[in-house]
Amino acid sequence: MAIPFDPHELDPEEYGETQTTLETDHESAIERVREVCLDAGFGIPVEFSPSEMLNEKADAGRDPYYVLGACNPEMADRALDATEGRMGALFPCNMV
Repeated sequence: MAIPFDPHELDPEEYGETQTTLETDHESAIERVREVCLDAGFGIPVEFSPSEMLNEKADAGRDPYYVLGACNPEMADRALDATEGRMGALFPCNMV
């Protein structure tokens, strides 16, 4: 099954994607991102490691890969109202 667009043709800035590189170990990076989110008013209701699951279930041998799902409740509430609930498919805001 193919997706209906070429991901390489997407402009990350058009979709609010930003990227930064932290010069630290994996665990410290996760903690730093968590702290920055909390300082900005975002909670972290969801977090998981796809690499751990894939390494365990599919013997994938992947390097550490972690997802933090952040949410600012006030902003989320306004977004749901403004989009008649459609914005919910994008919750939480994920950081990898």
